[in-house]
Amino acid sequence: NYLTWHIQMHALLICSNLWGIMLGIDTMPDPATATPTTVNTFALHKLKATAKITLYINNSQIIHVQGDNPKAI
Repeated sequence: NYLTWHIQMHALLICSNLWGIMLGIDTMPDPATATPTTVNTFALHKLKATAKITLYINNSQIIHVQGDNPKAI
């Protein structure tokens, strides 16, 4: 059930401090002005959000998940 999954993913991403990526609050910092650590931290958080969403999708739906943008999933 999508509604149940959505509520659970919302809670999981909030508890994992990744919900800001989904809202667009946390965005990729400008590599020209940000430190490499800041850029790498954002990239890692984006990958973690994508991984968590992917791991909680039913196997039959995995074929519909592509890329590394959690907002697009």
